[in-house]
Amino acid sequence: LYVWQAMGLSLTIAKVTDDNVQIISNSEVMLMSNHGLQPMVSVSSIVIDEKSNFFYLGDGFHRAVVKFKFGSSIGTIIAGGPAITSIVNLIDRPSGLTFDSSGYLY
Repeated sequence: LYVWQAMGLSLTIAKVTDDNVQIISNSEVMLMSNHGLQPMVSVSSIVIDEKSNFFYLGDGFHRAVVKFKFGSSIGTIIAGGPAITSIVNLIDRPSGLTFDSSGYLY
């Protein structure tokens, strides 16, 4: 079970088991864009990939899906983003991120 809380610019993600709580992230999360580092101000969704030790955040303000390595506070935009000029790549407030049985992110 994973739990998360976003407060202001800070994000905490924890893995909770019967006898342990492991902090995956507990910091300000930033995304790398064409404009340099940008704070993520509107986390709207999260999904964890335990196999690769990555987590993915939907950011409503930047209209992006951002990939983070466990323990990292700087992520990389993998879809959408603040500098998108093409309607094909536009994402509006990504939410409900999930993986299918083949490992594709939706």
